[in-house]
Amino acid sequence: MNQTINKLVKPVMESHSLTSARSDLSRDQERVIFLCMRDIYLKGFPSECEFTINHKDYAAIYGLSEQEARDDLRTAIKNMKGKTIRYYENWDNELAITEVDWSVKRVMAIKRGQYKLFLNPMLREILEPMAYDLHFTLMDIEQVGKIESKWSIKLYRALSQFRSTGKWYIAVDTLHERWSVPSSYRKNFNLFRTRVLNPAIKELRRHHIFKDVTLVETPNDGNKVTHLLFLFSPIKTLE
Repeated sequence: MNQTINKLVKPVMESHSLTSARSDLSRDQERVIFLCMRDIYLKGFPSECEFTINHKDYAAIYGLSEQEARDDLRTAIKNMKGKTIRYYENWDNELAITEVDWSVKRVMAIKRGQYKLFLNPMLREILEPMAYDLHFTLMDIEQVGKIESKWSIKLYRALSQFRSTGKWYIAVDTLHERWSVPSSYRKNFNLFRTRVLNPAIKELRRHHIFKDVTLVETPNDGNKVTHLLFLFSPIKTLE
């Protein structure tokens, strides 16, 4: 589980269980969770599960104006109610599906530009993987800050897990489930390719994050694409 960390980067630690979980968070909610994971990495998991997000900090990391940060945070925190994460475990060769609410309480001091998110304590284990001896992936929040699309963020998280090998192979149906892909995209692979996969790959390349990533599509006998192979140059350290 230990990974080499370049001292110049600002790492975020994500458990493999979280990377492979199903989550329907928006881009801005993903960004909020990254800030929570950054704080966990730096200070540990707070005893009261309380995370304070300041709009100035959010604006600086994600390259926004202060007003844009206020607007994004207000919408993101407000709409965290009812958001869940679904992850999968193997119980003696039987698939167990666990679904947990992301948060238990949300506080917004809009004029002050401060927002508090009380995460569900049941998520502590997968949000603080080192403390529970779980496999994890290290990511750089400054790289995340450059990414604009929620699909690009999801792809970044997935590829980061396989940084050392430069290969990620996954069934299309599994990817649809993990990423909460809309039904219209699930029914039409060409639409999924042009609206999700290609733009996400293009954005990561543009920001020189997995800058040479390519996609190989694997069809079955009926020419339906059933699996995807993402290839890129292995990265031994966070850059």
